Amino acid sequence: MLAFQPPAHDDLLTPGTRHMSTVRTYFENRLPAGELVRLMLAQEPFFLEDIVDIDQTAAAMQAFCHEHGLTARVLKQPYNTGITGWDLASFLPAWIGALGLGLLAATAPGRQPMDVTIKLRSNSLLEVCFSRPAPGPGAALP
Repeated sequence: MLAFQPPAHDDLLTPGTRHMSTVRTYFENRLPAGELVRLMLAQEPFFLEDIVDIDQTAAAMQAFCHEHGLTARVLKQPYNTGITGWDLASFLPAWIGALGLGLLAATAPGRQPMDVTIKLRSNSLLEVCFSRPAPGPGAALP
């Protein structure tokens, strides 16, 4: 009987790739003082749950980003958004759908890339995404 030996972890990665990270979830009422600041400076994506005043928290996070030279935007983006134009296009014949999607994409306003995107997912949950890569291990925080 052959014993299966999984390859070493480094063997699973191709050269130049990074380890896939998981997005951590934190609870506002359980965060020690200063922890939210540390999370923002680390520039790792995270979820923040059990938020009492989501608008005030999002505004404070956005102000913090601006103070530290980062561009930020707040989007209301719930998980259950309902039917969108992209969903309706799936019911059209292929050539009409392709034409409509092309026009929709051409008329959609271009957004300037932001360093931080704060997505309001519900009344008490937000997701924080960073476009800049997080500092590597041992690197000083900004």
